[in-house]
Amino acid sequence: MKRIIAIAAMMAATMAMAEPAANSGGAGGSPAADATETVQPSNRPTVQPSNGLGGVTNAAARAHSMHEKTGGAVIRPLPAGSKAIVFLDARKDTSETAFFRKAVSRIEAMTSLHIKTATGTLESLGKTDDVVIALVDGGETTLYPDRMLAIVPARIDLEATGKAIWQATIALFSLYGKQVNDFNGMGIVRSGAEAYGIPQVQRVFYVRALEEGWAPPPADEYQKALWEKHRAAKGGADK
Repeated sequence: MKRIIAIAAMMAATMAMAEPAANSGGAGGSPAADATETVQPSNRPTVQPSNGLGGVTNAAARAHSMHEKTGGAVIRPLPAGSKAIVFLDARKDTSETAFFRKAVSRIEAMTSLHIKTATGTLESLGKTDDVVIALVDGGETTLYPDRMLAIVPARIDLEATGKAIWQATIALFSLYGKQVNDFNGMGIVRSGAEAYGIPQVQRVFYVRALEEGWAPPPADEYQKALWEKHRAAKGGADK
């Protein structure tokens, strides 16, 4: 018999730990070039360019140079059949999805877990071993731990809906992982995901993917240049 757990009390307990910090870098985030701070000697004045945008311009130039040299980050392919967290938008009206994508992107950036998104009904997913977080119309947030399924009702306040998605993710994984008493929401999700067998994705530079032989087709002019350079070095072979 499947256990159905209404989590009103649990959601209140996870409120404090649920909301990710606005500027959290996350395990999956790459260091931002513009976060580099130059320390000036205290006895020397700092001279800013006349447009006052020198820091932004320099950061953008460094980021551009890095992308040109490396091709940017790409995701290493996972083994076939790898489990994932599926965030399903099962609402009848899916015309407004920006908040949903934003909420999922933040979770993906923080956890670096294998995450997918889908639109449709629960039935349309069919039988799956994936963890499913479904956004629906109305009702109460409910967990089905035997199926690793969470049902999250959409709120009128879209920002609150995004938070509810994260809270339900924490609550569901807290029932599976070892860190039930961990008040760090990200730690709970990672622990539960590891216990359930959901892998973390690995991001590597495009130039390294070329060297390892699995690079996807180039997505911009810089990746194309690196692709052609690697191909020429290999005597015209595709890889």
